[in-house]
Order: sequence, then C-alpha cells, then structure tokens
Amino acid sequence: MERLLQVGLCLNCIFLVASFQQGPKTTNDDRSSVSSLPTFSVEADTASHSTDNITPNEFFRYTEPGEVSVVSMNILAPSYNSLSIDSWDERTEFLKRDREERVPLAIQMAKQHNADILCLQEVEGGTNDLEAALKRSLEEPLQIENELLSGYDMFLWTSLLPKREDNVVGNCIAWRSSRHSLAAVDCFKRGMICQMTEVHPNDKGGTFCVANVHLPAKPSNIMGRLKTISKTIQKMSRYDKKERKSPLDGLFIVAGDFNCDQNSVTAKLLTTGYSPYGNLKDRNYKANVSKASALMMKHDYRFKDVYEDRRDIAPVTVSLSGRGPGCMDQLFFAQASRASKASKGATQRTVEVAANPKPPRKGGKRRVRRQRVAWVQSRRIIQLSLPTAIRVESVLATISGPDDTQRLETIYAGLPNVEKGFPSDHVPIGALFVPDNNISTNTADELEAENTDTHEMKGNEVSLDESSELRLSSGVSSNVARRREAATLSVGVRRRHNAVLQCVTKWLTERGAYDIHCDEPLYKLKYTKDVTKLKKKSRAPDLVCSLGKSLVVIEITVSAQPDSARRSKLKKYEDLSKVLEECPSVQDAGLTVQCPFVILLDEYGGIPEETKHDILELARLTSFSSIEEQAEADAQRFCNHLQGIFNEMQ
Repeated sequence: MERLLQVGLCLNCIFLVASFQQGPKTTNDDRSSVSSLPTFSVEADTASHSTDNITPNEFFRYTEPGEVSVVSMNILAPSYNSLSIDSWDERTEFLKRDREERVPLAIQMAKQHNADILCLQEVEGGTNDLEAALKRSLEEPLQIENELLSGYDMFLWTSLLPKREDNVVGNCIAWRSSRHSLAAVDCFKRGMICQMTEVHPNDKGGTFCVANVHLPAKPSNIMGRLKTISKTIQKMSRYDKKERKSPLDGLFIVAGDFNCDQNSVTAKLLTTGYSPYGNLKDRNYKANVSKASALMMKHDYRFKDVYEDRRDIAPVTVSLSGRGPGCMDQLFFAQASRASKASKGATQRTVEVAANPKPPRKGGKRRVRRQRVAWVQSRRIIQLSLPTAIRVESVLATISGPDDTQRLETIYAGLPNVEKGFPSDHVPIGALFVPDNNISTNTADELEAENTDTHEMKGNEVSLDESSELRLSSGVSSNVARRREAATLSVGVRRRHNAVLQCVTKWLTERGAYDIHCDEPLYKLKYTKDVTKLKKKSRAPDLVCSLGKSLVVIEITVSAQPDSARRSKLKKYEDLSKVLEECPSVQDAGLTVQCPFVILLDEYGGIPEETKHDILELARLTSFSSIEEQAEADAQRFCNHLQGIFNEMQ
C-alpha cells in the first residue's frame, strides 16, 4: 500500500506539471508507474560514435536543441522465454536466473546506442522487486571506449494487458531528465503515449509525442493490429500542437514491435491514412474488414518509415527460434500539425498544372466534361504528405554491411544467443531526427494565400466520411453495390493516372521540355505525320516531348500488378524507337530517340526500381541535372513528391 501511495503521488505531480504546460489532460491506467533514478556506472561492450548510419557497434551522438534520437527494442520477457519449461520448480529457477543475467544485458544492448528516448517492449514490472531491477538496469551509465554514456533517470512502465492484475509484462519508455520532461501520458492496452518537452534554457523547447506499442503476435489477428494502431493514432491526435516554435513541435513518433513487416496492412494504415475494406491478406492470413471499420480507422496523418530507403542495412530485426527471421520492429514518424491542418483545409496546397493552366474546351461534350473533371480534380490535390520540418539524419543498422555474413548467420540461426552477444530474440532499431533546414516553416496565412481557389470550391465538396456514410446506409442490392464500387474504382485509377501525368509534365516543363504532347496519337505528331507504320489510334503515348536534343516518349500507368503492366507497355512500343529513328523529320531535327520510359506506380503508391531508374534517366537528360549527384537528388525528390501526391489521391 505504501508503494502505491508513493507512485500515485509521483503521477499526480507529473500531471500537475503537464496542466501548467501546453499538454492536454492526461490519462493513465492503474498499473502505470514513474520512477526517478540515481546514477552509478557499469562496464559495457566497446563501440564508437558515428554521425552516418549507425552500425550495431556504434552509438548516436549527443543531440542539440531541436533534435531527438529514439531507439526501440523488444528485450524478451522472462515470462515468455520460460514458457517451454514444464516443471514449475525448474521454471521458477530459470525465471530468477534469466531476470538477473540476461535481461540486464538486453537492456544494456538498447542503451549502448545513446538514444534520448528508449522504447522497450516485453519489460517486466508492476511489483517492487521487478521495478527495482528495471530501475537499476536503466540508470547505469555505460563506459564506451573513452566516453561515459549517461543512464536514464526517468522511466514510465505500463502493463501490456492492464485488466489482468497478474500480468507483469508491459511496455516502457525511458528518458534523461536533463534533456526532456514528461508533459502528458496516456497508457492503454498494448500501447502507451508520452508527450515530451525539451529542456531548454529559454523555455523554447519543442513538444513531441512518442508512442510505444506491442501489437498482437498471432499472425491471423490482423484486425487486432489494425485496431491498436488506429487507437494509438486517435489518442496521439489529442496532442496535436497548434503552434510551432521549434522543429520538434508536432512531431509524432510511433515505435515498437508490430509483429508484422513494413509492407503489411497495419503499416499501410500509418503511411496512407486509411485501411482498405473487404478481405485483406497479410502473411497468408485473411481478415474481413467492413466498410464501417475501415471508415473509423481513417486518419489525417501520413507517417514515414525511417527505414524506407535503408532496408539494405536493416534486413532483419527479429529471429525467433523455429520460426525464422523477419522485420517486425518498426519506427515511423510524422509532422502532426502540418498534416492535420492540411486535412481541415486550413493549409491546403494545390498542384499547378503548367502544361494546361486552363480548363480544356475542345472536343465533344462528353470529352470536354471528362477533361474538365480531371482538370478540376488535379487542382484539388491536397499534399497531406507535406515536407516536414524534421528529417532523419541517421538510422541504427541491424548489420554492419552487406559483408557482415557472420552476424546474419548468427541471427538466422535463431535468437536469443547470449554467448554471441544477442540477449534477446530482437535487435534494436532507432533513428536520429534533426531539423530540415531546407524546409521553410510557412504559416497558415501564407499557405491559405496560395490556395484561395481551393477554398472557394470547398463549399461544393462532399467529404469522404460523409459520402462513405451515405453508401453504408443506402440500402442498395449487392449487385448494384458491386457495380458502383467497380465504377468508383475505375474513376479513382483514372484520377491517379491523370495526377501522375500532370506532375511528370510539370516536372519536365520546369526542366526545359518543349513540344509537349499529352495523349495524342503518334501519327498526328509533327515529326511522324508521314509515317505509315504509326496509323494505329491505340498508339497514343501519355506524354511525348523534346528534352534538349532528345525525343522522349513516356507511358504512365497505375496498376495492382506492376510487373505485368510494365511488360505490356514495353511490348506495345517495342518497335517505336527504331521507327522514330528512321523518320526524316526526326533525323533533320538532329533528335535522339529516347523511348519508351514507363512511369509506373502500384496501387499503394509504391515506385518499382525500374521506374526509379527511368526517372533518373529523365533527370540526366535535363539541363538542370548535368552532374550525376544532382540528377540522383533531383530524381529522389521527384519520387518522394510523386508518392505523397499519389497517397493523398487515394
């Protein structure tokens, strides 16, 4: 009883501090506890500091104001590690030895990377003895070569299943009071959210949110993982900071053991903002998600995977004995205030179509109507994936490099393996977030001035939530509903296709493209009017233009089967290069034929490697990208821009 009263007093003090700051009212479960820790030292494995991608034997640098580093790791609870032992006496003895020997090594493995925030899963607590052991393990500084890394003098633990009084396994977030203070906390089943504030000498520290989750492990429990992530995002939205004075203001970080990979429907819910309905497949398991459930899970944020372009240095994060390796630990981030404001129409941005600044008025009534709808919709593209004020400077690799075969073999053989330096069946992941100096923090008024025309049209729009509710209560037959759904899907694909085409057109126009022709038959072009081999009306590429001394032909497609769609496009125009090179007009103009380039996106907005290569080749042809490094950077920026627009169109 005495311990509970002390813990309650500590929690009340923290909530009182949060109420005087900007944080909202906090909530917590009865099985949450916060502790303040002293400091002493222990020895640690040797490692070194790095500012690039952090190898498993290196650690993050100490952060400056406006920066934060986060490490996440599942340390494997002894309660789970001992499940294979049948004898009660042997299991009790194993639990005691495992808690005293292996668990401190696992926590030390997470601490040795010098992160500001630690997100730990499968941490035992809830009793005096277990929390005292956790306290000792977190507070211990680590001697890394010639540098002493500070311990973590503050932590918050919460039960994984709060309604079970005997459950001692939960999640833990630890931090250093010299760098951050706790502004608010919200603990719930399988997750916890901490709103942190930087300790700044002028009280100008940024406020951000860290969510630590441990999603259901059963592979078939797809709905359980979706609902937990949806609940986490909904709870985090309460801490959306309206004003931004620091780059960290409005930053949302979601870390933990997802028990699914980065391509799962759970991860897509974070990155796209919605979940498809119907029969969803994840790791050979299916779940039926109703329209109502999918509608309730929809959110306004567009999270980014810190390992999105770095999976080569983190090919595995977990290796369960008997089940094999995988990537189940994830780390996502989003800039909350920018996304939420954009979704409400306060800071919307439209994409100007350079090649077609005015609505088309040529052709028949039906054609004009289709073109005008496409034009208006392209003007309404809302970039919810706006550039954030925070970028990822470096991430924590799980292997030292492609030649680190020995470490991979050890991991693939199954974990834990304490003898070889793997005290848990998971390895830590992490990232260092720093301000992006290339992104200007525009105010809401500046963004509104750029989008006056968008706000004028807003009154005539029907929101997605409203239209979905109408469909749910329409009472039509299943056949009619299927036909309407197919028609809606077709229109959606065409909208995304047109948006991608207009973005590519604008991108090339800004880089010196001329003689631009969109969706015109080849035999009507000025270079090919007299060529008899091009009389097929179906041979109408999406985009034909000239870049310097190159004649470029581009096909754009959005498909759920990108490989077969690419093969089909290439086969359709396989003879085009030879035919165009033989055209007298092309030869007289001194043009080199470059075709066909296929710009292809899958149904989730993913860009295949072949498409990235084609975009890079286009960047090399422009006058703005004569240097190879500039071309690669330009191509990567355009790919990111294209994905952001595509995701919002969905």
